[in-house]
Amino acid sequence: MLSRRILLVLGMWMLVFVPVSTQQDTTTITLGLTPFEAEQLRNAIADFEADNPDIRLHVVESANSIDRSSMERYYDSLQARVTQADIVIANRLTLEREGTLAGYFLDLSPLADNGDGDIPAPVWDSFRWDGGMWALTTHYNLISLPSCSL
Repeated sequence: MLSRRILLVLGMWMLVFVPVSTQQDTTTITLGLTPFEAEQLRNAIADFEADNPDIRLHVVESANSIDRSSMERYYDSLQARVTQADIVIANRLTLEREGTLAGYFLDLSPLADNGDGDIPAPVWDSFRWDGGMWALTTHYNLISLPSCSL
């Protein structure tokens, strides 16, 4: 399920944002992944490339943390992270409103579709604010607290 969603996201990016390098009719998309993410997605990347022989996915190592010691350092580290690759994996720790307001992330609203609704609406909308959708949810963990009376 996770691999399918990631491949769907990669496919959407490839179709819409193809101002990436091309050589001999091959499109190369650069993915900014942490070493852990690269290992987790190794098979999905190989499958995607096998199914799409004219597309190459090039993985570059990406830091998963942003320096928040000052606003200047925050924006500098965020800019370094998002400019090293065509696609970066975002999560609640690396994607914040300030980064979207500064223009470091593209609004994905025109591409976003929850399809058959296999992700609950509140989860799907977790990266939606200021009239835009800034990341696509690929998976989630449901945590429930038992009701108890004290």
